[in-house]
Amino acid sequence: MTDPLPMAEVSTRQFAKDVCNGLYQTIIAQEQGVLEGDIEAIHDMRVATRRLRVALSNFAIIFSREDRRCLQSHLKNLANELGGVRDFDVMIEELQSRFRAKPREEAIKSVIGRLQARRRRRHHQLVKYLGEEDFAGFKREYSSLWAEEAKEIKSHGQAA
Repeated sequence: MTDPLPMAEVSTRQFAKDVCNGLYQTIIAQEQGVLEGDIEAIHDMRVATRRLRVALSNFAIIFSREDRRCLQSHLKNLANELGGVRDFDVMIEELQSRFRAKPREEAIKSVIGRLQARRRRRHHQLVKYLGEEDFAGFKREYSSLWAEEAKEIKSHGQAA
């Protein structure tokens, strides 16, 4: 017979689950916008990805080392892909504001054009990544993580 989880442990687990699920849902909710190249969606997904990585680290005691490492690996890959596009967005935005202030600066306009071309290539790479196994694996791993958690809590509750 298995002892029920202590109340504080259940509460910590539930809090961790709520935090992580909120961040995960933010990542998933931004997927269509990211595919379309929406600057804000890319930013929001990147921020949620970074925050989920931190949450997994902060709640390390809740997860197995293997689950945590697997999810962290997927999230690192996602963050790298998002960051590659987001960095161009920030640079382009900065240069565009300078160009508006000095519209005769053709060099700025030329650099903006080159950065936009590079951003399109990185965005294409990001779109490809979102369709590949690593991102699909992240979604599967994340979903199975909480399915296992629900089974564990249920088994403790049934044994009580």
